[in-house]
Amino acid sequence: LYNPDHTTQGRLIRHRACELRDVCQFHINAELDMDFELLCQQVTEARKQRGDDPRASLPDYVFTDQAVAAAAAAA
Repeated sequence: LYNPDHTTQGRLIRHRACELRDVCQFHINAELDMDFELLCQQVTEARKQRGDDPRASLPDYVFTDQAVAAAAAAA
């Protein structure tokens, strides 16, 4: 294991990682609108009904095709 739970240092690293996860989750829950996911689903459904291409609104640095992503990574 990368950070074994049978050493003091490994337990400390795991504890800090869990603490960081909990703090991040707290901030996400405190700041994020609870209806945000529902709003995203509604936007997705509206785009499907209009026949929009979901890739049309992506920024240039987001790749949806594996071949394009591999070529960009190699460049």
